[in-house]
Amino acid sequence: MSQPETLLDVIAVIWRWRYKILAVTVIATIGAIIISLLLPTYFKATTTFYAASEDLSKPVPIGEIDRNIRYYGTDTDIDRLLTIANSSDIKTNLINEFGLYNHYEIDPNSKDAQHKINLRLSKLFKIAKTKLDAIELSIEDTDPELASRIANSARDKINDRAQKTVKDSQLKQLENFTKKITENEKLLTSLGDSLTYLKKKYNVFDLETQTQVLLEQVSLARSKGQTKLANSLDAQIQNYNNGFSAVASISAEHEAFSTQLSIDKEKYRQLASSHASPFPSLHIIEMANTPLIKSRPKRSIYVIGAALFAFLLTTLAALIIDTTRSIKWNDVLK
Repeated sequence: MSQPETLLDVIAVIWRWRYKILAVTVIATIGAIIISLLLPTYFKATTTFYAASEDLSKPVPIGEIDRNIRYYGTDTDIDRLLTIANSSDIKTNLINEFGLYNHYEIDPNSKDAQHKINLRLSKLFKIAKTKLDAIELSIEDTDPELASRIANSARDKINDRAQKTVKDSQLKQLENFTKKITENEKLLTSLGDSLTYLKKKYNVFDLETQTQVLLEQVSLARSKGQTKLANSLDAQIQNYNNGFSAVASISAEHEAFSTQLSIDKEKYRQLASSHASPFPSLHIIEMANTPLIKSRPKRSIYVIGAALFAFLLTTLAALIIDTTRSIKWNDVLK
C-alpha cells in the first residue's frame, strides 16, 4: 500500500490492524486494572483554621479602658503559623506520638531513616493558605481514623508552639520588669533616706506652707517684742531656705520614681496575668473528621488512561509499519 494520504487511508490501516490494536489495548487495560488494585488506598483528613491576632495575648495598657482588638491575624500571623507548621519540630513530635516509623515500615536504626520518614511525611502532610486567607492542613493515610487524629494533633501542636513562642517572649519581658522594679525600689529607698536626712537637717517639713507659717510667727514675735524668739525664727527661716532647693529636688525625684514604680508594678501584674492565662493562636473553623471517601488512587482514571495510551500508541505503530512496507529501501539506500 502507498503512504496513507487521506482519512480513509488511515481508517483502512486501523481496520486491517484492528485485532492487534484491540489485543494490545485489552492487555494494557487488564494490566492497569491489576496494578491499580494493588495500589494502597489513601484517605485525606483536613482541618481548617484562621490565624489569631497577637492582640489577644497582650494585656490592656494602663489607663486604656477600651480598645479595638483584632481577633483575626494578618498575613504576618498566617506566615508565622505556616513556618511553625513546616518546622522539623512539629513533624518530629508527630512521628514520635503516632509511631510513624513502624506505621510506614521504616527501620528507625537505618542510616537514612530520618531522611526517609521526613520525605514520606512531606508527601502526605500538606498545609497552605486558602483564597479566603484561612489555613488548610491535610494528612493522607491508608487508615482514615489515623489520618484525622494526626491532622487534629498537628493543628494543636502548631497552636501550642505559637503560644509557647509568645509566652517565652512574655517571660523575658517579665524578667526585665523584675530587674527594673528591683533596681528602682533600691533607688527609691536611697532617695527616701536622703530626703529624710535633709528634712531633719534643715527642719523642712512642708515645702508649700512652712515658709508662710514661719514668717507669720516672726511677725507676731516682733510685734510682741520677743526679740530672742524672733531671731531664733529668723535662723530657722535661713536654715530652711538653705535646704529648700535640695529637699525640693530630691522630693520631686522621689515622687517621680514612686509613680514610675507603681506603673511598672501594674504593667508587671498585667503581663504576669496574661502570661498565666491561655490565649488562642488560631481559630478552628473545621475539625478533621474521619474521611469516608478515599482521596486516591483514582483507579478509573488510571485504567482509562492506560487503555487510551495503549490504543493511540498501537495505532501509531500500525500506521508507521504499514507505511514503511511500501517503501523500496534498496532504492532509498542507493
